[in-house]
Amino acid sequence: MLIPILFLGLWIAAITFWIFMVVEVARIPDEQFRAAGTEKTVWVLVVVLAHIIGALIWRFAKRRDVRAASHGLAAPAPQTKAGT
Repeated sequence: MLIPILFLGLWIAAITFWIFMVVEVARIPDEQFRAAGTEKTVWVLVVVLAHIIGALIWRFAKRRDVRAASHGLAAPAPQTKAGT
């Protein structure tokens, strides 16, 4: 009885990790991926289509490079209200 509970817990943890990685890849701006020398579309497809394996590949192969590329990007211009 303990083995199925452990597998259920492992499955829930894996699905949760995968969802967090999909959201993380989707929220990073395209420019940040380009600054790291890669394309956002490719990584979204890798993580979504390869599931947990894709999420692990993202996490350990490219995440650090893409997140570090944000330091080289210019800050976005402040937005102003129209008519003021």
